[in-house]
Amino acid sequence: MFSIVWVLLGLVSCGSPSEPSGSGTTSTFDSTLAKQLGADKFGMKTYTLCFLNPGPPTLIAIDELQQINQEHFKLISQMSEQGYVVLAGTFPKPKQHAEMLVFTVDEQKVRELMADDPKIQRGLLTMDFTPWYSSAALPELAKVHQRIDANAHTSRTNE
Repeated sequence: MFSIVWVLLGLVSCGSPSEPSGSGTTSTFDSTLAKQLGADKFGMKTYTLCFLNPGPPTLIAIDELQQINQEHFKLISQMSEQGYVVLAGTFPKPKQHAEMLVFTVDEQKVRELMADDPKIQRGLLTMDFTPWYSSAALPELAKVHQRIDANAHTSRTNE
């Protein structure tokens, strides 16, 4: 099962913590949820963005590449299920970056987790990192995505 949300970086943005004036509704602060999600007083937290960049051109058999891709996506799915990855996505026309992962842990831990990725091991992808301050609610997005992804219970091999 592939339970990760694949989105582009620009898809997620942080807005005002309350409804626009005149909407007739107000938000209710949930301190239990904020604590559970590790939110600061603004409902935010720091994540680690991991940009996966194309490595140098490499000749590789198509069946071997398919196996490597399956293992790559399986690892990302496992890290998502374990709570390490909250968002992941591919860039439709990769130039500088091929994929982006949003991790809940620091860069050192990300490096440890990604050391098992066959695309990293084979040099097919390289990694760049930066801290990212965003909504602490990002982990909740995956739960919603599960409900709208028609392929959530199938194996993804050709992303």
